[in-house]
Amino acid sequence: MFWLLFRYVVFTVFVVLGVRFTVQRRHLELLCLYFWAVAFANCFVFIVTIWSPAKIVSLCMMWCVLFHKKERPPEHNTLYSTLFGLYVAVVVLGNLIALLTQFEVQVFKSSPIVRIILQDFSYLGAGILLFYGTLLKSGFAPRLFHSYAVAVEVSIIIAFIHLICNSAGFSFMPIMRAMEHNSSLQDASLSVKAMFGGEKVLRVYAFAGEPKNLGFLLVPYILMSIVCYVNGKVRRSPAYHIGMLVAAIFILIQTFSSSAIITFVLALPVLFLFVRHDLSQKTFMVLFAALLIAAPFIVSRAFKATEVALGVVDEKEFATALFERTFERGYNELNSGRQEVDIVNAYLDGGPLTLLFGWGIGQYTFHVEDSFTEDGALKTVQSGIVLSLADFGILGLLMYIFIGIVIFKSVSLSLKSPNTYEKMYSLAACSTYLSSFMYGSLFTSFILLMIAHYIRVVRKEKYGNSPRYYQPRRIKRRTFA
Repeated sequence: MFWLLFRYVVFTVFVVLGVRFTVQRRHLELLCLYFWAVAFANCFVFIVTIWSPAKIVSLCMMWCVLFHKKERPPEHNTLYSTLFGLYVAVVVLGNLIALLTQFEVQVFKSSPIVRIILQDFSYLGAGILLFYGTLLKSGFAPRLFHSYAVAVEVSIIIAFIHLICNSAGFSFMPIMRAMEHNSSLQDASLSVKAMFGGEKVLRVYAFAGEPKNLGFLLVPYILMSIVCYVNGKVRRSPAYHIGMLVAAIFILIQTFSSSAIITFVLALPVLFLFVRHDLSQKTFMVLFAALLIAAPFIVSRAFKATEVALGVVDEKEFATALFERTFERGYNELNSGRQEVDIVNAYLDGGPLTLLFGWGIGQYTFHVEDSFTEDGALKTVQSGIVLSLADFGILGLLMYIFIGIVIFKSVSLSLKSPNTYEKMYSLAACSTYLSSFMYGSLFTSFILLMIAHYIRVVRKEKYGNSPRYYQPRRIKRRTFA
């Protein structure tokens, strides 16, 4: 009962703050509120569909983009404008295909029109928010990162409380999505487990809703914190910065989220590009060699210290168990009847038009068996690529690739910039794009791309195309973020 009340109170707070910031035209505060909303994703309400705090805040942000006076005109960047035009065109085409496609599976738990409306909110909303930066005043980046960092750090502290509750056998806030269909799951937090090292271990998720949600909240923070530190900026103090970074990595492991940990590993090569650019070659090679030599010892020792709490059997080494939980598990699930595999198989069995255009926005539920659970909940697709294929076919896949090109172009431009925040948000956008392969949403990735893009726009407004804008500078003294 307490957690249900807590859920509704927190959701109401986000609604009130979202509306207040919208009415008062406090656009930066509204953007900051979005990242707090992601951290409290478990505090949602169900009205026809799930209304999470992030969905409410993003709705307010869309209203601001459409109806509020802009601080600057939209940036006429060819690649950025092409992305928006292509994205909107594919989404409109997906709507037309959805209205014309014949159903193959009768579903009584949902209607095609409702599915189109709900999916359009996500697709078109993400496209509209690409221009939210036109509302932001110059100098927004430091304050935005501070708010974002505090939101994640609060989640880390809550995750430690969750971990203590798990160790002591006390129930934490259950996953509300599960309780929505089974009110008896009052102790659901103690049943959220994962196989690790041959044993079942309890997972943490704080107030993010699910372990993978918390994992995907932490990955960009970890990467951004490393870039921030290398570029001479720290949170509060060096000790605090390093401490929170270590804590974030520890909690990331405690989520036991295969997709989040895999995303972190995939993003490391991009991280090294940023680190390499801001360190001398000699320093970089020394640090890289030290990391390679020390990593196995650090990881094994750290895990020995928490072996009892995590429940890993003695004969299982941490590295082996972690590999089995992440990459090996992902490979095995390709042949285990996952919903994504069923969708791809049904898509490949379709005709030429289906292969080219897909089934239309949100219509895979009417073409693939068992798209709903026994409790009537929609099984969400945990892969952005699979969802793009199902909704838009090969055109969607090409659009997905083009989005990646734009994001990696942003990374490339950031490597030349002296602005630390531009680098951090480009890297964060890249990591969330990689996570969408296994998570199914590009919404946050678009927001992070927008932030990096408009940091670049603000710098161009100040310096134009002068060499000062592009020339990297070596930071000799440490500042505080």
